[in-house]
Amino acid sequence: MERDRYNFKLEDQGDEIDLHVSLVAKSGKIPDVNQMTASIRLPDRESVGIALRADDLAPGTFHGQIRVKRTEQTQRAVLSLRESGPDALPRAQQLPIFIPPKGNINPPTRSEAYTYGQNRILLKKIAEISGGMYDPSPAHRFFKKNPHRLRAVPSGPIWQQPQFSATWLAIAVNDGVLNTNAFGDQEPF
Repeated sequence: MERDRYNFKLEDQGDEIDLHVSLVAKSGKIPDVNQMTASIRLPDRESVGIALRADDLAPGTFHGQIRVKRTEQTQRAVLSLRESGPDALPRAQQLPIFIPPKGNINPPTRSEAYTYGQNRILLKKIAEISGGMYDPSPAHRFFKKNPHRLRAVPSGPIWQQPQFSATWLAIAVNDGVLNTNAFGDQEPF
């Protein structure tokens, strides 16, 4: 199998799974594949065909629906893709996939998703059960009403800044611009 040839998008629709397969561009060019067929094989079962249709708006993109009997458990399967066209791969590509269990795997949205702030009752229960302590003291707030103000940095021409003057003076002394020879007429080295 050629690595990174496909981009997949699967959407669980209950009894079937929507399958979108897009060919990935190589060197800025999408492989010229005008048809794709697919099948899925689960262990101890016959292969089930998947009718893939080319997307009219997106070149190299195909979509269809996976219709297999879903169980209470996740199932292993093999998705087989065969391409047709000038840039088609000569062999069918075999890809291992998982079929999710039937039913709603996402829990329903609860009221907590629509709230904000602190759930003090829950925090107290968690502290009680875990042996911890619930202490919402104002000294340890996550957000503060009046954050510390940053110290203002002086602005103006750089030669008026004390840091510039001190740095310039140090460079001048080291380079000998302001050389005061403490050794008299002798060179130090």
